[in-house]
Amino acid sequence: MDATVKIICPKVEMRLKNVSLSRITIVRRVDSISTNLADQMANKINKFDYFSICLDESTDVLDTVQMLIFIRRIDKDFNVTEELLSMESLKHNWRGFVSPPV
Repeated sequence: MDATVKIICPKVEMRLKNVSLSRITIVRRVDSISTNLADQMANKINKFDYFSICLDESTDVLDTVQMLIFIRRIDKDFNVTEELLSMESLKHNWRGFVSPPV
């Protein structure tokens, strides 16, 4: 990393050397970023005119099923935006089925 910093941004090299990269610091920073992003999304959702939840499933390289949850927003001018809301690992194999009529 030191060589990259010297090439790309030599003016901030000393400041970057003082940044703590301990495991605890990184965990704390990732948690802080995650909380901030969740708060931003909650604020956006409260301002939506219309929205829908979209689900997609995928399998990663370790054969773990991942469920992707997207939120799609439509505003009053019918502009559509879509953001990834969450990605959840499914621990079991799931199969769709149609339940018999009651």
